[in-house]
Amino acid sequence: MHKRFEGTVIWYDAENGYGIIRLRAERRTVSIAECQIHHHRADGIRALRVGHDVSFEIVDTEAHNLYFL
Repeated sequence: MHKRFEGTVIWYDAENGYGIIRLRAERRTVSIAECQIHHHRADGIRALRVGHDVSFEIVDTEAHNLYFL
C-alpha cells in the first residue's frame, strides 16, 4: 500500500479528464487522470474543480486513488 497525501487541485480540465494537484506538505505537483478519481458525491467525477482538497496516493509521478476531502 502506498502512502496517502493531501493536496489542492490547481488545474482541472473536466472535458478531457486531466488535471494538476499541488501537494500540501511539499512544493511539488502531480498529475491526475479522471480514471483515478473515486467519489462519494452525486455529481460524480466531473465535479472536481480548482480549489478542491483531495487525498491520494502517488505512483510514479501521478496521483492515484483520489478522494474528495
